[in-house]
Amino acid sequence: MTYAAHASHPCGGRDLTNSKAQDSCFRRNDIRGRNDIRGRNDIRGTRKSSCGGRDLTNIGIYINMKKYYVYILASKRNGILYIGITSDLIKRIWEHKNKFIKGFSEKYNVTRLVYYECFDDPENAILREKRLKLWKRQWKINLIEKDNPEWDDLYNDLLEL
Repeated sequence: MTYAAHASHPCGGRDLTNSKAQDSCFRRNDIRGRNDIRGRNDIRGTRKSSCGGRDLTNIGIYINMKKYYVYILASKRNGILYIGITSDLIKRIWEHKNKFIKGFSEKYNVTRLVYYECFDDPENAILREKRLKLWKRQWKINLIEKDNPEWDDLYNDLLEL
């Protein structure tokens, strides 16, 4: 059985595996795990806790702390634009720059990272990507120039973080 700790819970998220309070501060994913409306495994508590007495049903702690990125690449200033989504931005941009994956970005030499956004869940990232792809070109250019007026390649800035 796997257990997920409630780090923000009054017990401090300490290891209670040998404690009688185990079931109140940890949740069995294999028995009680269910999907929430976004399809993620829901790891929220459901009982009264013996370490604080608070109801855990409203404390939502999700195991998936992965980040998702929607990004815009350009061939040059006001050039060809490419919109994509990834969970590993540095790796994905490296693949574009080195033409590792055959396709649009290789064919049109779209390798300059000019804009990106970060999301906590894939559903919102996918929705944002789809919406951006429907935008008019000028709206995309305005979005890029709001944060990156010189259309600098942001890839090197990512590597320094």
